[in-house]
Amino acid sequence: MESFTDVQQMEGKTVKYAKYITIECSDGIGIVFEDDTYVVIEGSRRYSETDAILSPKIDNLVKFDLGIITKEEYNTLTKDYAEYVKAEEKKHELKLLENLKKKYNH
Repeated sequence: MESFTDVQQMEGKTVKYAKYITIECSDGIGIVFEDDTYVVIEGSRRYSETDAILSPKIDNLVKFDLGIITKEEYNTLTKDYAEYVKAEEKKHELKLLENLKKKYNH
């Protein structure tokens, strides 16, 4: 499935289903169309004004909540991301260790 962020792309499409979702700290609605495209409209509050924006970045939890990816796909993506973060942290720590060794002549 493919998402979009231009409201004009919604014109003429048939809605398959829509679902209320929570996006980080805001509320929104996800709309899935018959042609297997989808859009997430996110509510944004600033001071006393409320705006609706087409969400440009849709995380895996929202995709799972909308039924775009399965639970297995969500779990795999979450696990892969956690492994990526762990590997990046290890690289950072090794670089820091190398710099400290240079600094203290060890």
